[in-house]
Amino acid sequence: MTTAGPVETWTTIITVAATAIAGDVLTAGAMRRIGDLDEIRAHSGLLGAIKAVTGSGMFLLGVLSMALSFFALLFTLSNVDVSLAAPASAR
Repeated sequence: MTTAGPVETWTTIITVAATAIAGDVLTAGAMRRIGDLDEIRAHSGLLGAIKAVTGSGMFLLGVLSMALSFFALLFTLSNVDVSLAAPASAR
């Protein structure tokens, strides 16, 4: 039994899918821009690799999008049938 109407149901499902996709695309793009972390670690050490990743705004935005996706999924699962919400989180 759903506690949400059809508009809220589909809005939350679309939000979960859109933020998950955005998170995946942004983190993948950031890692392509940053380059090979093994090479960065060889030249700058572990702290250099950490700084390269955490200094990337695109990566941080991707992580934020993934966090929003997670919390949107929790909200969706609490208000919508699992049979509707689960496919939105499947990748």
